[in-house]
Amino acid sequence: MFSEEPFKYRDAVLLNQEVLRRGHIGFHMPGHIGARFFDDNDCRRLIASDTTELSSTDDLHHPKGAALDSLEYAAEVFGSAYSFYLCSGATTGIRIMLSAVLDEESVLLLSRSVHMSVIWTLSILGCRYRFLPLRTSLSADLSPFVPVDPVVLEAVLETNPDITDFLVTSPDYYGNCADLAALSEISHRHGCRLLVDEAHGAHFAFGGDSFPRSAMKCGADISVQSLHKTLPALTPAAMIHVSGRAQASGYVSKSRIESGLCMYETSSPSFAIASSAELCITRMKELGAEVFEETADRVRRLIGELEDVNGILLPDRRAGMSRDPLRMTINTEGTGIGAPDIREALEKLGIYIEFSDPVRLVMIFSVLHKENEFRRLGEALKEMFSRPAENGLKYRDDLAKVSRSVSAAYAHLPEKAVDLRKAVYGRHRSSNYPIDDCAGRISAKPISFYPPGIPFLWPGETVSREIADLFAYADRSGIMSVGLSDGFFSALEPYSKQHPF
Repeated sequence: MFSEEPFKYRDAVLLNQEVLRRGHIGFHMPGHIGARFFDDNDCRRLIASDTTELSSTDDLHHPKGAALDSLEYAAEVFGSAYSFYLCSGATTGIRIMLSAVLDEESVLLLSRSVHMSVIWTLSILGCRYRFLPLRTSLSADLSPFVPVDPVVLEAVLETNPDITDFLVTSPDYYGNCADLAALSEISHRHGCRLLVDEAHGAHFAFGGDSFPRSAMKCGADISVQSLHKTLPALTPAAMIHVSGRAQASGYVSKSRIESGLCMYETSSPSFAIASSAELCITRMKELGAEVFEETADRVRRLIGELEDVNGILLPDRRAGMSRDPLRMTINTEGTGIGAPDIREALEKLGIYIEFSDPVRLVMIFSVLHKENEFRRLGEALKEMFSRPAENGLKYRDDLAKVSRSVSAAYAHLPEKAVDLRKAVYGRHRSSNYPIDDCAGRISAKPISFYPPGIPFLWPGETVSREIADLFAYADRSGIMSVGLSDGFFSALEPYSKQHPF
């Protein structure tokens, strides 16, 4: 029998991180702001809900009782024909979405700015895919990549009638939103399904007029949302939604969605995660759009206060496009101060933001943030940007060069040397080479900065000189990356029939 005395065998290292974070302010996911949303009673109930599939609990993959009632309410809130809770994140949802509609005869159209999970799923499915021409005319202060242009989509579908599905990410990691209503109309007119990675936009369904419309309301056939990113739900609570149009037309098979749940999720999905999603949806609906509009107004006021700071760019006011009103992006390029330097300085003050790339800061705001926290962030940023840049104009020029290189990397379509499926699962050997020696070699892995986890390079693609230089910079600067390891790059070797293994 357990004693009521605390265990003394070993410190709970992961749990102790919570103690270290006390007093910190977080402008990052998850949206519950460090359990601010859940009271003690909520926590007890969530832990008590952590059980297996029983007659009284139902089955999250094949709901018939309580789970079905919960999902029907969620579908009503989000405007779908039916929805499913995802207990292992939107990453799993993307895999399920693609697997539910694609086969070896399909042709998927997508942009380069997709999540890494898309690569792995396509490598499994073996379907054909094509990339949209990328827009490079807009200033890179908005983000390294820009939303899909409906005019470009129209032109591509007009000349490629074999395309069956179109995948788009909206909003993106930097808060930019595509015109989903226009993309939906164009896609459907050309007999093409619209699939939306809406991982960062679950809160749109609860906002008022200043919020973009959700993918379901814009006519998407399937959308995947990550509730925990922008709403008060436990990590990694997410959902997949299927529209009434897709259901009525038979364009999306519910049985294939259910098969995907069984294929990609654990056979023991967490009722605690799903219950936190249900609690989040219920309370956010009860709070109403007014609370979201109040938070959006606070963000707008903060942006207004920062507009007079010399040298920074606030894409939120300059973009001329739809944006997430609860996400603030600041470009520091003109100040001569690197965004990572600002992020580290904020952390010394106990303020943590979502992430920084070489020239941009990204902050996510929740309806749970308090007025004094907005004030504290604004004062800290204004004070930091008022300091003279230590490295002067040369550092500013270096930042501009890096910013252009990152944007060019996303806009560049590398040469495809090896089929994706063969690159991932084929008999090619891979070897590690120093990053300085990677130009001209074929990548064995997807490579991206993380966050946001958007690959510059897919497996089977050839490294250009420009991409190689960018990798070298990332390695020197200590930028977190996926696919580069301790100064080395994994390259595919030519396949030899004499030595196939």
